[in-house]
Amino acid sequence: MPPENSRYLVEDRVREHRAMRMLVEDELGERLFARLGLNEACWFVLRMQMRRLSASFEGDIDLLAGKLEWAQPEEFQARWEEDSRKHNRRSAELTARTLAYEGGIKWPPSTDYVVAVEAKCAYQYPCTAVVSPETLKSTKSSPQNTKRIRQGVERLSKMGFNRVALLDLIANPPVGGPGSESWFNASTAAGLSSEAMDSVLRERLPSETSAGHLVLSIGAVESGLEEHRGALSLRMLRGTLDNPRLNTPEGLARRKEIESNLLKVLAYLPQPKYLFAVFDDCPKCGSVHPPPFCDMC
Repeated sequence: MPPENSRYLVEDRVREHRAMRMLVEDELGERLFARLGLNEACWFVLRMQMRRLSASFEGDIDLLAGKLEWAQPEEFQARWEEDSRKHNRRSAELTARTLAYEGGIKWPPSTDYVVAVEAKCAYQYPCTAVVSPETLKSTKSSPQNTKRIRQGVERLSKMGFNRVALLDLIANPPVGGPGSESWFNASTAAGLSSEAMDSVLRERLPSETSAGHLVLSIGAVESGLEEHRGALSLRMLRGTLDNPRLNTPEGLARRKEIESNLLKVLAYLPQPKYLFAVFDDCPKCGSVHPPPFCDMC
């Protein structure tokens, strides 16, 4: 059974934020982030308040992300070559993890490439024999919700980030089965709920947008929470394009303001020692900080 006082995503009232934390803290979202032009070493800020970046915007950014780089790239290359000789072609990832832990990451990071993600989370609950749009909850499919989602994505584009994406998350109830069959069943459930929501998803964004659109359905396995026993079904409905606003004087000016303020925020944070550096703009304590995070409210 799951630990006491814990919940599956379908039972959690802050499922959207918890799902995003799960993706970045446990590195489960690597395939997703690669689709957004990010590499295997990234920094993330969850729930970044827009006012920290520009007085012209209100609200929060579900996920802000950029790339991590080495303070001295030549040191990594030398270490990797040495490790390969000593340890029979040791993997570059292991060398990278070691160097990161020893303080080799450049900080504050470069903000030349920054991605912003707007996230929404629907859920399928309770478990039903047939999954359909009617059995899915919180799909935000009304014309009013569709308009608000489009406005939210457009607002991120106006802020001048390199790329912007909408991420539709779908949480699914736990399923069981003998042995590894439980994971197969969870993966199947995730795929079915993603397909059932397809007609809603296809209406999310206008055809002319440069924003990407990804769908991540998260299957749950009985006897453990998704962080430890989940199955993922990832689809990309629309690829991300470079933000055209960065080709305009207004867009470049806005980006300069955003970048300057973002660097100030990041400079106050501790240098990360891992290839995925995660921070949270916590509404509970009012500050941006690394783990351990405050209890989710």
